[in-house]
Amino acid sequence: MKSMNFLKNKVFYLLWLSMFFSTLGSMVLLLGLATYLFAKTNSSTNSGLIFAAQWFSPIIFYCWISTLSNNGNTKLRLVLLEVFQVVLALIIGLFWENFYLTLILLLFRGFGESTLRSLRVVALKRNIDKSDLEACLSAFSTSNFLGLAFGALLASFLVTRLSMFQIAIVDSITFGMSAILCSILSISTTPSTTKQSSFRSFDTWGVIRNSNLLRSSLFHLVVLTGLIQGFHNIARTAVPVLHFDTGKVGIQNTQLAFTIGVTLGAILVLRSAVVKKHFYFNPSVYLVVACFFAVFALKMPTFEMAMIFYFLFALTFEISFTKLQNNIVLNTNKNQVGNIFSFFQMVASLALVMFILLFGKITDTYSIWASSIVLLSMAFIATCFLKWDIECDT
Repeated sequence: MKSMNFLKNKVFYLLWLSMFFSTLGSMVLLLGLATYLFAKTNSSTNSGLIFAAQWFSPIIFYCWISTLSNNGNTKLRLVLLEVFQVVLALIIGLFWENFYLTLILLLFRGFGESTLRSLRVVALKRNIDKSDLEACLSAFSTSNFLGLAFGALLASFLVTRLSMFQIAIVDSITFGMSAILCSILSISTTPSTTKQSSFRSFDTWGVIRNSNLLRSSLFHLVVLTGLIQGFHNIARTAVPVLHFDTGKVGIQNTQLAFTIGVTLGAILVLRSAVVKKHFYFNPSVYLVVACFFAVFALKMPTFEMAMIFYFLFALTFEISFTKLQNNIVLNTNKNQVGNIFSFFQMVASLALVMFILLFGKITDTYSIWASSIVLLSMAFIATCFLKWDIECDT
């Protein structure tokens, strides 16, 4: 059994709670915006663009994210970025009906969240013993998905009772709590001394290219994130509203089913890391199986049965995502992890935005069923170009 000493480390708990509150607040705001805009425009594309705007940020701001993640005072930057999110939330709450202004503000929100995500990973890498790191990363990822779960539940309660500005206030409170948690951190802030501390993407790519394990893990992770998350960002509103006609409550229940699936997936990977009992894992197989579950969900006669398969869709995705992401962090030097993780976010975000636009257009023109068939077809095509023999049990 692997060591669980990271559970005695105060840094882990503070970062875990910080991530939980940030994710909870972000999910409340995004689902609130998506629900209000879908009700106003009845467009899957517009609803998906709410999420795509934040995901597009790492592409535009990659240089800044990489630099901020790898150098300087990590604690100070965590606190300032959390406060930055508070301010943006309140502005979005005031001007949410201006769709294009909202998208611009969400781009900056995405910049803050992407940088915060990288900074937390860097802090864990630098402050947790290497022998504990794999289990720690799997445990840490549960904060994200539990935040999504509680955020979805809270959003389902709030959207029928509060205005969009009031929802934004709730979001700002959660980021304020996260800022307080980050302010009491005591962490190593050793700056990078390598060339990767600069924000030249080709320097980072050189490190990835020279490692077959990093390169394979990155490619699999980008394809997995782009296809599955891209489809989910459209399906979370289109499946319950357009396919099963369950309205706003169905949107929240779809997100909840997805969140329970990804949370359980992260817990299973954590257990595997702790007891050193590895189950069969091949990222290409998991990708295809997840896409089959998405297709099966849409063929179910009732919404409740569909949510069972949507849960399995999320579970399969998360097992693959967590193992691949752990693989990247575990096999990256401490001084490179900020740049590598930022680079992954940039490339994955590009793929994600492209697939959100693709699936949104197909859904608006044809149906979400047509999008699911395209999803499965693209998964099969992707497996033809990706190696099937990647080793992920480190």
